[in-house]
Amino acid sequence: MLTLDDLYALETSDNQLVSWKIFRRGEALPDNIRTTCLEDGETVNNRYIGFAMGFWGDRQWLYSGVEQTAPATHAALMAASDLYMVLSQDIMSEGHWKTPQWYIESGGRLVQLAMQVAVPDCSAIRQGPMVHGHYLRAKPVLGHNLALAFCSHIGGMKIPDELPMGLAPGRLPGGALDWKVIYYAVLSEIYGVKSNFEEEFERAKPDVDQIFARLGYSGEQAEGTVRVFFDTGARDAQIRDYVLIQTPKDRERIIRGEDGEPVLYFVQQSDWQKIYVLNNPSVAIDNYVAHMLRNEAATFDFGPYLGEWK
Repeated sequence: MLTLDDLYALETSDNQLVSWKIFRRGEALPDNIRTTCLEDGETVNNRYIGFAMGFWGDRQWLYSGVEQTAPATHAALMAASDLYMVLSQDIMSEGHWKTPQWYIESGGRLVQLAMQVAVPDCSAIRQGPMVHGHYLRAKPVLGHNLALAFCSHIGGMKIPDELPMGLAPGRLPGGALDWKVIYYAVLSEIYGVKSNFEEEFERAKPDVDQIFARLGYSGEQAEGTVRVFFDTGARDAQIRDYVLIQTPKDRERIIRGEDGEPVLYFVQQSDWQKIYVLNNPSVAIDNYVAHMLRNEAATFDFGPYLGEWK
């Protein structure tokens, strides 16, 4: 379990290729990282400039989308530490600090928060999280509540298990770039197929196609139309739960519930023969994320939220 002590240890690491610097709110930032938005007519010409979004406003502003639709998560975030910004600089970019990474310490462990790095127009950022590009892209897939909470000002979360940041387990809702295509993960998890060129691929593929056909997607459509919003397993976990979302290119094909919101699916303990409908997904995921942010010892129980299985 990583803590703030591990984060600050980056600054004194003996890495000869990359140096690290940790910043807190109110500290002077490098010239190429700004906390101000773009006023009317202003442009950014320096390709190295990045936006310290976590320091643009206070935490109440940053978590305003979460507060509106994920109250348990919002309470956990407000109980956590303030933000820490991490910048890196390698020997090829001396004098220019690279893209900010953002961390909080919650429940005694580090959590990474994803945010935009492009400097926004002031007119856009002042309109609130529902004009954010992440939200607009995610809403057709996740519905209003989940998109506003986890794909607006905050564009996803991770619990890192190594620093500097590697490929972290997806134990918290990730942004659109982290939504893994699940089709080939199923091939790998059930049959051990790692490549389309393996002999077992042709034997296994029809079985996997049947799994996705139960979700309304078949043939070539299946390969990119169901993705992982997050799973509950640590890096070395052999068995994990999955929350699945529909991401067809034609958003009109998304299967929706009686409330008009996209249907989310749930795979319990890697049992792909039973894919459940996740009832009240925004409530279920809000409670799960709050549970994880508080770092509670017990395993979160999705059972009360599981509907029929396909």
